Amino acid sequence: MVNNQFGVSIQTIRSDVASEFTNGPFKECFAEKGIIHETSYADTLEQNGRAECKNRPILNVARALRF
Repeated sequence: MVNNQFGVSIQTIRSDVASEFTNGPFKECFAEKGIIHETSYADTLEQNGRAECKNRPILNVARALRF
């Protein structure tokens, strides 16, 4: 889809260290297509960017309500 819409191919994908990305079909697909798969470290704001920043306050409120 990326290639069809933008005329470029995916060279690198960055994800968390979830097993669905590091094992099985995804790993085989990345190797087959020549895509470099990079994983980020947990709780590293510099790598996880906006999603981590926005999720932290929501998780803090959820933990507080649970207690």
